[in-house]
Amino acid sequence: MVMCLLDTGCQQSLVRKKIANQLGLKGHFEHVKITRLGDSCGQHKRLQRVKFRLKDVRNNREGLSMEALCVPTICKLSANPNLKDWKYLQSFDLADQFPRPAAEIDVLIGMDFYHKFATNETIKSGENGPHAMESSLGWILSGPIATNADEGV
Repeated sequence: MVMCLLDTGCQQSLVRKKIANQLGLKGHFEHVKITRLGDSCGQHKRLQRVKFRLKDVRNNREGLSMEALCVPTICKLSANPNLKDWKYLQSFDLADQFPRPAAEIDVLIGMDFYHKFATNETIKSGENGPHAMESSLGWILSGPIATNADEGV
């Protein structure tokens, strides 16, 4: 089981190299330019591109094929929303389970595969809560989620 993050701000999908190695994924190497937030120049790197399938572990549906670049680390998720604050979310089959400890992201689904996983079904909240969006991996949350100031952004 892997922890995924759908990110519309990233052009390319990423997978942690450790996960790719554990799964025995093989692929070709390519030269890419990695540009991070606030970085005007970026860095040129030689990264491996691998193919794999992602599926919701809670059902028997066939997974979706995707490709991703292998990187040492992606990020950690520390936001752990209290779903009791948002009654409208309690009936949804969320892709993530809450409460949960901080989690390292194993697969970042960027814009190259985002629309393969996302559907058009969205439940909007009021001004202060997250929206729920249906995906092939279950319902996911997006939008404002209060975090502890020590956890960073």
